[in-house]
Amino acid sequence: MIFFTVKLEFNSSQELRKEVAMNELINVTLNKDYEFISFEELFLWAAREKQKCNYNSQQIKRLRTFIKDKYLNKFQGTIYLIDFLDLEFIHALECENGRENRENDMQNYICQNFETLFPNFEFVKSEFAIKSGRIDILAEEKSSKRPVIIELKTDNKNPTIQLLAYSKEFINPILIGVTEKKLANSKMDDDITYYVMNNKKMEEVIK
Repeated sequence: MIFFTVKLEFNSSQELRKEVAMNELINVTLNKDYEFISFEELFLWAAREKQKCNYNSQQIKRLRTFIKDKYLNKFQGTIYLIDFLDLEFIHALECENGRENRENDMQNYICQNFETLFPNFEFVKSEFAIKSGRIDILAEEKSSKRPVIIELKTDNKNPTIQLLAYSKEFINPILIGVTEKKLANSKMDDDITYYVMNNKKMEEVIK
């Protein structure tokens, strides 16, 4: 990965005033009406916005397009910032592809070993399409016949929002989220049962 830095030099009479302005710029979103007056300001803002993208390739692409369209011909250093964002975009795509492959592996393993992993449920279908999306795994509780919605996530991705959205299309469903890493308690919902799957071993999360 390539990093580059920008040296900022302030004279004593302007230092405090310019530092305050920089802090305000950090909170700027993609506002076409706002004009950065120097490359240093643009760079600091872009670095913070890139962090917010959290390796989301489409968000990085949007940030790159905004900077290219508005500032490529305005500041000499903009071309290097665009090159940097190109590399970050490629890296984000690689991360996304890796997550997708791991999620597919997770899904295949659970489907192939469903009866062992979930002995109280009956497997119905994977990639089950509904109005609000596509359920990773749909099952049914053997005793009550309640629908069971299982959503899978890699890394520290959170299945909670999707599960709650999917649940609105069913009557009294059982909601299950399976993740690679344990979520913080504050990010879990009381109506969802969470499991952590690591090295093909699955453990229920105790909230």
